[in-house]
Amino acid sequence: MLLFVAMVLLWELGAAWSWWSEGSLSRPTEVAPELVDLLGSAVFWEDLGRTVTEIVLSVAAGSLLGMIGGVVCWRLPVLGRVAEPYLASFYAVPLVLFYPVMIVVVGINQWSVVILAAAMAAIPMVLNTWAGLAAVPPVYLTLARSLDCSASQTFARLAFPAAAPYVFAGLKLGTVYALVGVVAMEFTTAAAGLGYRIRYLYESFDVPAMYAYIVVILVIAALVTAALAVGERFVPGSAAAARAAPRIERAARRGLIGLGSTLLLAAMLLAWQVASTLTFVIPGVDETWRALVDFFREPSNLVHLRVTAASSALAFLFGAAIGALAGLGLGLSARARLILEPTIIALNGLPKIVLYPVLLPIFMLSGSKVVMGALFALFPVLINVATGVRQVPPIHWALARSLRCSRWQTLRFVVLPGIRRPVLTGLRLAVSLAVVGVVLSEFFATRYGLGRLILHAYDVGSYPTMMAIIVLLVAGSLGISLLLWRVERGVR
Repeated sequence: MLLFVAMVLLWELGAAWSWWSEGSLSRPTEVAPELVDLLGSAVFWEDLGRTVTEIVLSVAAGSLLGMIGGVVCWRLPVLGRVAEPYLASFYAVPLVLFYPVMIVVVGINQWSVVILAAAMAAIPMVLNTWAGLAAVPPVYLTLARSLDCSASQTFARLAFPAAAPYVFAGLKLGTVYALVGVVAMEFTTAAAGLGYRIRYLYESFDVPAMYAYIVVILVIAALVTAALAVGERFVPGSAAAARAAPRIERAARRGLIGLGSTLLLAAMLLAWQVASTLTFVIPGVDETWRALVDFFREPSNLVHLRVTAASSALAFLFGAAIGALAGLGLGLSARARLILEPTIIALNGLPKIVLYPVLLPIFMLSGSKVVMGALFALFPVLINVATGVRQVPPIHWALARSLRCSRWQTLRFVVLPGIRRPVLTGLRLAVSLAVVGVVLSEFFATRYGLGRLILHAYDVGSYPTMMAIIVLLVAGSLGISLLLWRVERGVR
């Protein structure tokens, strides 16, 4: 609370002392009356109702589908082992980039947002539900069989309660992903909702009202985070499960993964081709391939590709470096955790894209999207590094003290080797999130970039080109994520 008060005071004093232009960053004393006016505005309540409805529907649908998927992976181990690398990689793939495609198929309405946000929420639920069920001690299942328990009794009375901490951890992650996804999609292209209204007010130069809406989203994110923290207290072990990345230890054979991957890819391509025959707005696989080839033949497109790639790389490097250093500080200092951890958790659940209008006048077009991508990439590295430091076995710290190691030696020979896997997990997530931050920023405002090309293709009805660019972005993110996942699995 003191940190929040200090930030608001700094905000007010900075504007009063002309540290920045009040046209780009309004004072809190100007935003407060706008917040009061919002409470009497019918438009505000309509926007709030739209956004809250989308979040609730997304979390409910994603959680249900995710739990079913987790149970299926648990009950069918062969299927689970084949799907695991792709689930772990899709966890980091920028699914929000498919929003223009969803608009084309479903229309600019709440269902296009709900369907995609539900998919974003479902993936962490699948992984955590499966990990929780796989972590049930085999002796419990043997005991249930010896007591002649049916499959439904074993699941309802033994397996699921034992997996509840992991399931709740998945619910937390899914809720955050749904919240971020809903507001991000409203912000880029929508007809209603809090995210849409922020963009509309920015384009209308109504800066105080825009900041009032941003504050509302901050409050919603804080309330959701607080509600999940309260719920966590009623599920013993959920805090530890949330800090641990979901892991399924049984390895699959390489031949099995290769065969499963081939079949999975064939099924996806077949489903894509069938969907293209049902509606003209979804281009077929062959049509998309031709559009992708034509894309690379156009020199101007390569300029846009280089700009997005360079911006994403810079965003990843800055975000990962800052996140790693901050994570080390947070993990090593109990006092820093006490003061900063609640704020970091709340900021991690904030739809950061709504801050883009704030960054634009400060960093201009080219710099603001790099900063936005870095904000997206920062938090997974920070949280995973801090968690990894806290999970270093106490005996390792005691051994370092008994050998009278200096702080640098302790960091080099104890901390860094002990957090290799959490660091790789954070980097795997940060790569794709940096791309998401950059491309979403390019949706909003930029001269060059693939995000601009996607929206232009959508505006002119060039759906094969739009799909080709989205597939290029997602395939690149998925490939890097799969590579890092394999490296991560090899780290002990």
